[in-house]
Amino acid sequence: MKRLLLIMAVYFMLPATSLYAQGEPWIIAVDGLAFRELGPEIGSLELELKRLPKEPDGYLGDALRNAPNIANMSPKVISYSWSRDPADSREEIEVLKSAILAYYQHAAQKNRPLVIVAHSWGTVLAYTALHQLVDQGSDVRIACFITLGSPLNPRVDAGSGALVWNFLKNKSIMEGLPLNIIFKNQQKPSNVTGEWVNLWAKGDLISNQVSAANENVQIDKDNVLWNSLYFVANFGLRDYVLGPSTFKWHGEYYKNPRWINGEIPEIIKRNIPKRAIVAPTDQKTELYGLLMLIVFFFYSIFKLIGSLF
Repeated sequence: MKRLLLIMAVYFMLPATSLYAQGEPWIIAVDGLAFRELGPEIGSLELELKRLPKEPDGYLGDALRNAPNIANMSPKVISYSWSRDPADSREEIEVLKSAILAYYQHAAQKNRPLVIVAHSWGTVLAYTALHQLVDQGSDVRIACFITLGSPLNPRVDAGSGALVWNFLKNKSIMEGLPLNIIFKNQQKPSNVTGEWVNLWAKGDLISNQVSAANENVQIDKDNVLWNSLYFVANFGLRDYVLGPSTFKWHGEYYKNPRWINGEIPEIIKRNIPKRAIVAPTDQKTELYGLLMLIVFFFYSIFKLIGSLF
């Protein structure tokens, strides 16, 4: 009886332990180009690219923070800030490598998984930075890598590939970049310990499947009717029928709630291991523990007095 009371008191005084599946990830969000930064050196392509929406700096990080299913994970979302000028790509890759390494070290100290979500040209920067970190022997580990609207594998169908290929031929943009690991012999970066999932759309002329990814998800394939209605509702019937605004599909990955609040958080959750956390003990439970200690104290006193007579 004496031992039982003591065990009960200790049990109620100890904090409870539970599993938190999401693991409170740190998410680095890498934006794509600001197309307003593209100058006349790209020639006739400039007029085509100017039709793309002018997203503000940090747009991808903002979209991730505002998605309820991502917010429920209690993440730390880091918007990676860069010039968003493709001519700065070589220098930006060096800065991004340093940022990934620094954030990984901070996240690891707090037992938090690190995730990278990148859009458009940001996928080229992130992919290259991760490979170079491997080559440099870095201990960085990425829980999952999500690419949205990536030009890593330019398409050649229906003439849309010419759009990206013309862009890639520009020397001021591509000079000094490690093209052998960007567009040739593509491999999943070995420091990505979970999945690499690539979201693309047939209606997005810049995107395509990437064979090195674990999974390629075409966002405008399943439920064609739903996608069509959504596009018409947001962009107008004229744009949908005539097609010039199919460029707007390039932003659907982070604008359409099916993906930013559905597919993307699911990818993150399934790649983050469960970890034990200690939940604080509530006041009622603490009161039970204190009561058990009081009962144990008086029980011991009575037993001691009884043994004397």
